[in-house]
Amino acid sequence: MLALSTDASVEPVIFTKGKEVHRRPTSIHHWQLRDLLSAADNEYEFYCLYDQTVYRYSAKTKQSSVVTNLEFAANSMTCRHQYVAAGGMQGELEVREMADGQVCFKGAVGTTVNNALHIASLSSGEHRLFVCCNDSTIKVYKLPGMEGATTIRCPAPINYAALSPDGSHLVAVGDCDPTLIYQATPTGYTLLTSFTEACDVGMCCCWNHHGTLFASCHQDGAVAVWDQRSGACVARLALASAARCIKFSPAPLDLLAVSEHEDRVCLVDARCWGRRQVLAASQDAGAGLAGSPARASRPVDVSGIAFTPSGSRLWVGLDDYCLSYDIDSLKRKTFGVASVL
Repeated sequence: MLALSTDASVEPVIFTKGKEVHRRPTSIHHWQLRDLLSAADNEYEFYCLYDQTVYRYSAKTKQSSVVTNLEFAANSMTCRHQYVAAGGMQGELEVREMADGQVCFKGAVGTTVNNALHIASLSSGEHRLFVCCNDSTIKVYKLPGMEGATTIRCPAPINYAALSPDGSHLVAVGDCDPTLIYQATPTGYTLLTSFTEACDVGMCCCWNHHGTLFASCHQDGAVAVWDQRSGACVARLALASAARCIKFSPAPLDLLAVSEHEDRVCLVDARCWGRRQVLAASQDAGAGLAGSPARASRPVDVSGIAFTPSGSRLWVGLDDYCLSYDIDSLKRKTFGVASVL
């Protein structure tokens, strides 16, 4: 059993070993929804939104290529399992296969905001698209055909949902304090339980690579991590401002990244929750851009975060540029802390 960790005993540490600024601007079309950057299936590319276009950016060539030109200003986007999906403020949704650009769906799935999109693989190998809607539903579609699999009726508008690695449970957060856990059944998803460690709406949630831990972040800056096996809360964090996006690193690095509304990203040691590093993204970007010292002095919105497939790099999206932080993978793989998950 892991001991509960709170902010009472924080040990500042350094998990990164370098950083780079990339002149790749990103766009945010809804002030709260900030999961707008996805890692590619390699270590040097990512996907992001700018205006009404989804771009693929290469840190090797420093060039961007168009993935798709949308007909709406997207406030949600994801790229995973060779699919790209983007959602809009009035139910708009576009889904494409990335290999050949084939359109899976282009239209609307409702009339309210599509707050978040999540693409996951089931244990059968089939892929599902979860559309988190402001009408208090999560609409689940089969890919690539976009046949409706099920619709989950929720107690509040849902801002994010994530399927566990084995496909057995779905965690969701929304315009309510609790973090919701649904269990997969042969006919859909049934509400199993809920956990409350925050006093404001939930913005994002995620699972670790083993499926043993899930985490959520909230608008009041609260971050909580639970053990799926016992239901115990193993960590509570309080950020300085609203938390917008949260991601576990791939195995075996055992890091948790949480982005705030502006400027900061917090890296947390998932082996020893009190060990943390705060990345001052706006200051780092300002220092890395020659001739632009003034940039560091003004607040900068964070549009999203994503780990590369190996976890050796963390992408951070900002208004006018993006950052990449190199994770000291060798140090993480040496397991300097004895309590490994």
